[in-house]
Amino acid sequence: MSTHELKSKNQVVYEIIREAIINGEFEPGSRIVIDDLAIKYNVSHSPIRECLRLLEADGLVTIRPFAGVTVTDLRPELIMEVFALLESLEIISSCMASHHATENEFERLEKMIDQMEQHTDEADNWAAKNRELHMMIGAIANMTISRDMMERALLHWDRLRRYYLEEVFAQRVPQAQLEHRELLKALRSGEDEQIKIVIQQHNKAALNDYLDHIRKTQEVDI
Repeated sequence: MSTHELKSKNQVVYEIIREAIINGEFEPGSRIVIDDLAIKYNVSHSPIRECLRLLEADGLVTIRPFAGVTVTDLRPELIMEVFALLESLEIISSCMASHHATENEFERLEKMIDQMEQHTDEADNWAAKNRELHMMIGAIANMTISRDMMERALLHWDRLRRYYLEEVFAQRVPQAQLEHRELLKALRSGEDEQIKIVIQQHNKAALNDYLDHIRKTQEVDI
């Protein structure tokens, strides 16, 4: 049985529309028409409305009474907010995971990083595996609120990456792989301060590269 067959129809449609927004099929600021989505995905209006409510909670669409639904605007300046949020959440969840993880869970994280090596020349696939890795750390930490916030922050990061940072992101993947191994080493150490240092150094280096790229390619002052 496929993964889609195991999920409810509402969940499948939600994930399809969410991915379409993230990959740019629905442009930022564009209007979403419920009738059009119902026809496109062959479902009634009710599940479409439910999906749009979930997407509004994710921050990916804006619903205004009597004005309809629009895809949330996307500005490169948001990278500062997204990175600040991700760094805080990564530190919280990683420190907690470090103290809770079993040896089997550490080995699973290592295996996930090893598997990511096979996708270093495939930016989208590597990014998907990267998201799975961070969500796994969140699951080990068993901090539900932080994990939910992490998932939403990663959605916004993925959207920013695809719109503004594809080229520089692909160039950073090999370095990010090395930084993931440093993070795993810090997690195994159980030392919160070392975990914090590794995450902050990783995020600072990545953010600097991304900001340089944005300044060169976008007409914004960051």
